Amino acid sequence: MSTNNAALRVEGVNVSFGGLRALNDVYLEIGKNEVVGLIGPNGAGKTTMIRCISGLLKPDSGRIIRHPFDDPEDDEPVRLGLVPQNLAIYPDLTVQQNLEIFGRLEGVTGKALKYRIEEVLE
Repeated sequence: MSTNNAALRVEGVNVSFGGLRALNDVYLEIGKNEVVGLIGPNGAGKTTMIRCISGLLKPDSGRIIRHPFDDPEDDEPVRLGLVPQNLAIYPDLTVQQNLEIFGRLEGVTGKALKYRIEEVLE
């Protein structure tokens, strides 16, 4: 695997839950400015992989390298965005109101929240 332009590298990741192997020797590389979607049937390991990438679950073996977090010379942020299978919005609110609520839930407030909402709406 190339490492020069990777924002994320997954190298030989394995995860088991009891006797069930959820991830089996997964290799993945995502370059800077790439957008990737994980699709597949229920039970394919998508959620387990996202949990590992986001740091919520430690793989049994293998490694995950997220730049710049694991590369102090790289200062470009890596953004992990998740789109749930079911639409998760409040239908009685406007788009802007939904963004305000979810921004605040993520701890974004004040001018930063206003800026991010404007940026997303643009």
